[in-house]
Amino acid sequence: MKSPIDIILSRKDLGFWQLPERESIWRESQQFAGRLKEHADHLVVLGMGGSALGGKCLVECLGEHPTRVTFLANSDPTDFARVLGASELLESAHFLAVSKSGTTLELACMLDVLLPRLNARNISSRLSVITEPANSDGVKNPLRRWAEEKSLHIIDHPLDVGGRFSALTPVGLIPAAFAGVKLHELRMGAQRAVAERKVVDDWAAKFFESFKRGEVITAFWSYVDELHSFLPWLQQLWAESLGKGKKRNGEHCSIATSVPVAYEGTCDQHSVLQQLMEGVTPTAIVFIRDKQKQSSGPELNGETIDGYSYLKSYRLGEVFDTQSRSTEQALKEAGRTTMSLEIPDFSASTLGYLMMTFELVVGALGELLDVDVFNQPGVELGKKITKTKLQSATR
Repeated sequence: MKSPIDIILSRKDLGFWQLPERESIWRESQQFAGRLKEHADHLVVLGMGGSALGGKCLVECLGEHPTRVTFLANSDPTDFARVLGASELLESAHFLAVSKSGTTLELACMLDVLLPRLNARNISSRLSVITEPANSDGVKNPLRRWAEEKSLHIIDHPLDVGGRFSALTPVGLIPAAFAGVKLHELRMGAQRAVAERKVVDDWAAKFFESFKRGEVITAFWSYVDELHSFLPWLQQLWAESLGKGKKRNGEHCSIATSVPVAYEGTCDQHSVLQQLMEGVTPTAIVFIRDKQKQSSGPELNGETIDGYSYLKSYRLGEVFDTQSRSTEQALKEAGRTTMSLEIPDFSASTLGYLMMTFELVVGALGELLDVDVFNQPGVELGKKITKTKLQSATR
């Protein structure tokens, strides 16, 4: 009998796990980012959800020049005005519009606002697009048709990779390369994750048991500041993939999956720990730590404030690590489920490994639950209601 991860890795229709071996995607993303840097000081990415979160994670976690990339991932008019109100940005930036389906409402709004402000007759030098190619019937999505009419440069979004699994496609790799991320190291980490099948199966089994115990929240508690932008990416991957009420055959799914939440470091020991210790909501907590932090940071003298002499000769990283492990021990003693994920260091290879591992774990959980983790039917109704309201309103 095949294990869940073996089933996923036998499916050739799933492109996300094959991305580390698609050499052309990595090479062409690096080359395109290099060409952009020849004439643009800044890159502005316009996209929603999976069209932004993966790239944002890579740029902000790993980028040598993260401030050179801005993500417009929300159509709030205040933020949009702030970004586009910067005249130097409008003059020096290249804009990258991203939508797998080519039918994203927010992106249409963003382009409506952006184009008059570019003040350029030849927008093809200022704006590029990532979207799907034509389908098997030759039908092109609206964004692609528009981009072709405007003679814009178009990068294909792989048809067999879902939006929230697209961080290691040009969607994430182009912004990452523009910001100076070492793509070859990122790729090596992702390759290693695909090879380590047992790790994926073990984590999937742990989470599946948590679901069966009725732990309706999974808290990812990171004691690695560098992973700040990894957590929103992980939340979307988890929630949209696993939040399914029906099995693949249409029957009700009797095992409820969890809501992902993200906590960070010692700061959240002072904000959520009381709820986790004594609250009534069944929760599993995954602690994420960096082994190298244990011996890092300056040495303390314990003499600044009375009562802290016991800190003498400890490094700040040792105290930080002890706080993390003590918090986990306290939660265990309170009867909470805890899990521990320890990375050997923080690097591009490690982040590539983490991202691919969690994508594979989510895929394996889909097999255990018999749900389709690659669709998102629950988000469609709100889109339909929005469109109906806007179409029917009297202006």
